[in-house]
Amino acid sequence: MRTSSWLLAVVVVLLGGASSARVLAQARDLASPWGAQAVPPSSSASIDDELGPDDAAADEAADVRGADELGPPPSGDEVVPPPPGSYGDDGMGPVRVAEPGDLPPESAATGATGSAGPPAAVGWVPAEPGSSLQLRSSISTRLRALDADLQVLAARGGGNIVDGILAIAMGATSVGIGIFMDVSGSSPSPSITPYLYVYGGSGIVRGILDFAFLRNPSTVAITYAHMPMGDLAEVRTRLRFGERELESLAQTAEISRILDGALSIGTGLAVVPVYLGPTNFTFSNAFDYFVLIGAAVSATTGVITLFSANEAERRWSAYRELRERLLATEQGAADEREIEAAAEQLEAFETAPASAEFHPVVAASQGGVFAGATGTF
Repeated sequence: MRTSSWLLAVVVVLLGGASSARVLAQARDLASPWGAQAVPPSSSASIDDELGPDDAAADEAADVRGADELGPPPSGDEVVPPPPGSYGDDGMGPVRVAEPGDLPPESAATGATGSAGPPAAVGWVPAEPGSSLQLRSSISTRLRALDADLQVLAARGGGNIVDGILAIAMGATSVGIGIFMDVSGSSPSPSITPYLYVYGGSGIVRGILDFAFLRNPSTVAITYAHMPMGDLAEVRTRLRFGERELESLAQTAEISRILDGALSIGTGLAVVPVYLGPTNFTFSNAFDYFVLIGAAVSATTGVITLFSANEAERRWSAYRELRERLLATEQGAADEREIEAAAEQLEAFETAPASAEFHPVVAASQGGVFAGATGTF
């Protein structure tokens, strides 16, 4: 019985050793990316003897396959490739990190230009997409500023015809009620009808001013955006058109603002003597206080309107300062003279008087002699 137990223990120990050897072999394969090459030959041989010939051949085939897939381990003499975004010579010599504006090595060697390289002439930009005309930055800056200003004014809109119609309608209604009270004698107070006349008349005048200074910046912005720039003369025409229209919009808005503010102030100040004058400036009911508060609000609004520049005025003032700064520089003044000279040359060519030319023509043949004349007028 003891002999059987001893034999059973020996078998268990041998089986445990074989399992441990297989686990070690698998761990060796997982730990080394190049398979059996990372283990000394002596250790590999001893393990193969323990595992048997079939298991050793299978492990060796797995090691060779893993080594073929991963490749040989890197040696100390192998050259590490440069990082992305850098370039050097073909021999992997000095490596320099590419910076914005650099050309690729092949483009720099052949002299080719691309989007990564600098422009052909520093300070110049294309006048239009695909155009060969180049503009200086001072001119292009002014053109972009005018385009942005006109687009913003067009988006905000100009005078509204509906506001003018409503102002005239409300003013006419107030005047009509005052006339009806005077004719019918149904006025509750002798100062009511003068009050209606003043406010009704101011509403009619405000509506007329809205129609008189009605401007649509959208039309100007559309015309400016579609003006061609094929040569310097057309560039100058577009630039002058934008400046002239922006200044005109600003002047129109300024005049309308001053008249509207003055009308509000005048209406607010006129109501007080017109309404409270007949009653010797005494407050007999609550409506008297309402009239006084309304007159004060109208006068205050007029003062604020009178001294507050609107959007068109502010944009024209900002553009004028930009133009003065650019023209104060030597390059900006030279650019201005260049476009003016181009416009003068075109104007001289278009206004040059036409010359008349006359050339007689005489021809002879066997059939006779032919005579004629050609000319341009």
